[in-house]
Amino acid sequence: MTTQLNASTSASQTYDVVVVGGGIAGLTVAYRLDNKNVLLLEKEPVAGG
Repeated sequence: MTTQLNASTSASQTYDVVVVGGGIAGLTVAYRLDNKNVLLLEKEPVAGG
C-alpha cells in the first residue's frame, strides 16, 4: 500500500522503520522489510534515484 503525505497530513501514525531516500538502496530496504510497517520518505515526486 502506498500513501502520499504532505505537510498538512497528521503525523500521529507510528512506524516500525523509516527509510529516508527512495533511490535503489532505499527501495530495496523498504521492499525487504515488507513484513514491517515501513515509511519511505522521498523528496522527489517519483522514487527511483
